Parts: sequence; structure tokens; C-alpha cells
Amino acid sequence: MAHSEISQLCKAWRCVYWKVFKISTDEAIELIQVNTDLCALDTELSHHKSLFVHKMSCSTNSVMYGLSVLRL
Repeated sequence: MAHSEISQLCKAWRCVYWKVFKISTDEAIELIQVNTDLCALDTELSHHKSLFVHKMSCSTNSVMYGLSVLRL
């Protein structure tokens, strides 16, 4: 995903917090995320990307391993 697409998704995610909880401050959103064990969308995407790259680096396929080294 492009950075602009991730930005749009994060803004949409913040709108969900506004619609459901009627809040928009970063502190309030972070408090809800901590207490509900949710991560911010960009953090979640970053985590999944790291897991994917790690799985590629453990692959016996030389192409997959080579791609993991590039860190695309």
C-alpha cells in the first residue's frame, strides 16, 4: 500500500472513533486503544509487514529470501 492510502485509512479509522465514542483527541483515542487492546491502524500494518518480511527471511526459496534482504 502506498503511504497516501495508509494515511486515508488512518483518517477513516479516526472518524470511526468520532462516530462511536464522540472523541477526536489523540490522548482519548490512545486510551481507548490501550484499554481495548487495539493498535492504531498504521502500527498494525507495520507489525504485519514485519511478520511477513520475517517469514520471507526464513524461507528456503532463494527468491523469497532475496526479497526479504531488500526490505521492500
